[in-house]
Amino acid sequence: RTATRDTEIRGVPIAEGDKVGLLYCSGNRDETVFDDPARFDLRRGRSPHVGFGGGGVHYCLGNGVAKTQLRAIFNELLNNTDGIEVGEPDFLVGNFINGVKHLPARVS
Repeated sequence: RTATRDTEIRGVPIAEGDKVGLLYCSGNRDETVFDDPARFDLRRGRSPHVGFGGGGVHYCLGNGVAKTQLRAIFNELLNNTDGIEVGEPDFLVGNFINGVKHLPARVS
């Protein structure tokens, strides 16, 4: 992105014409929002999710399908199992996206 006017982001001056990089992977790890932003915590409360682009004209068109699929998966898991044990995640780390590459789990 290119700044169209002089501005400031969290105390950092941005001059008109400066290039600004957006790191979507850090949006759900904001230390001003979460107590321990880097910790994988399934009990973390609901937050404004930015995984599909955060809204606006670039919002992911497939977000509805992805959310529906996840809702169906978790509904089946929660209604048809006695419990789920989750291990430590193996993270995918990149310059543009971060995510969970592998998450060991046992369903009983």
